[in-house]
Amino acid sequence: MSTPKVSLDPNPTFRKEIVIPGPGGQELKLDLEFRHRDVDELKEFIAGEKAVGRSDVQSILEAVANWHNCTEEFNEASVAKLVQKWHSAPGVIAASYVHEQTGARLGN
Repeated sequence: MSTPKVSLDPNPTFRKEIVIPGPGGQELKLDLEFRHRDVDELKEFIAGEKAVGRSDVQSILEAVANWHNCTEEFNEASVAKLVQKWHSAPGVIAASYVHEQTGARLGN
């Protein structure tokens, strides 16, 4: 039996459930579909975060293609609402995105 062939090209998007902590122990669980970036694209994205000073909303819109379990449509207005209502959302989303992209979860 032969080994199946594999592609070196990853899917253009990938899904990850994240948990955003809120006040009083509340949690918002979001099923996000992130955009895949190659090494150079990710470096440029991260450098742009620091150099250009993109807004949290713009950074999320550039990293996330969609969400799958939210009652609100994924668009600029709903992402702005997320950022306003859930203070830690931008940091949690950014950390999860970079973590998934770099394979940091494989660690040690």
